[in-house]
Amino acid sequence: MSKAAWVAFRAATAIGIALLSILIFRPESPFRAVLAGYLVVCLPTFRRKMMRQRLILVWCAGILGMALDAFFRDAPWLYIGFFVLMVTSLLIVASRSRDLATMTLLLYGISGSMPNSYNINSEAIYDGFFRALNCSIGILAASIAFLIFPLRKPPVGTGNPPIRFPIRDTFFIAIVGAAAICTANLFSSVITSAFVVFGALTWSIALCTQPREAILARVAGGICGITASIFFISVICFSTNEILFYLSSFMAVVWLYTWVGVQYPGWKPFANQFVFYFMVEAIMVPRPVHDLHETILIAASLYLGVVTATLLWFLDRLLRSVERMVEPPPSGETIQGL
Repeated sequence: MSKAAWVAFRAATAIGIALLSILIFRPESPFRAVLAGYLVVCLPTFRRKMMRQRLILVWCAGILGMALDAFFRDAPWLYIGFFVLMVTSLLIVASRSRDLATMTLLLYGISGSMPNSYNINSEAIYDGFFRALNCSIGILAASIAFLIFPLRKPPVGTGNPPIRFPIRDTFFIAIVGAAAICTANLFSSVITSAFVVFGALTWSIALCTQPREAILARVAGGICGITASIFFISVICFSTNEILFYLSSFMAVVWLYTWVGVQYPGWKPFANQFVFYFMVEAIMVPRPVHDLHETILIAASLYLGVVTATLLWFLDRLLRSVERMVEPPPSGETIQGL
């Protein structure tokens, strides 16, 4: 079996296990489980110690989110300030000793606090618990998939070194999350607020870490993923109520685009974003939902978050260019013409 097919089967297996777990436990917001599972299962390395640490960090982030939502849900300006502090602190801790996957998992677990509390009559502890639980389901599903389709052990000393994510970028991501919360509450009557924050936070990490070509490919992949999800719901969900047929079709789409991303590395950003948005849109467990309105609403919410993050990214780059212009020259150098 080729490497691309092997990785694709591993990804489809992880998604299948996550979906079956959702069918059994029926947690709220199941899209986090499949996204976390897909994120982890596509990693080039698997270490049990790292997976345990990710689970611990996810639950630490979940507890902080629960506390933030419980204490400040009726004080939005205090909430915004503590949200920025929480996100910045969590990402600094994660980035100093972990990787981008861990940072993204933490954002999955804290991306829905305030909008859910303000727009849905639910309890803070309940919301935060299920956000962390969904991420944990995804991590465990990916771990099982790694056992079924194991990785070849890389040579000693060839593992990815820990990243050193700039503190300025972690603060930028936190500001994007705060701005998305404000935007979500402004449009709370016409969009799904949690997806605005979720889309903004995850897109801000891509803006900070991906080259321009990859960003453009991800935009195209996201649009195609949303289009495919609408087609999937129209053809698959409208045609049958058989959950096994729905799950098999869902896993087949994941397998195909994972294979494309591995077989053709140039297409990987497109394929990953396609799967990401397809899964967010087409995840209709514990049963297929015969309604396109929800899908279109989620798509609009995600892209409102993407637009918010992109506008702030351009503003941040403008400010950085101004800072470089006014910075004094390094010691020992003179300005040309003086």
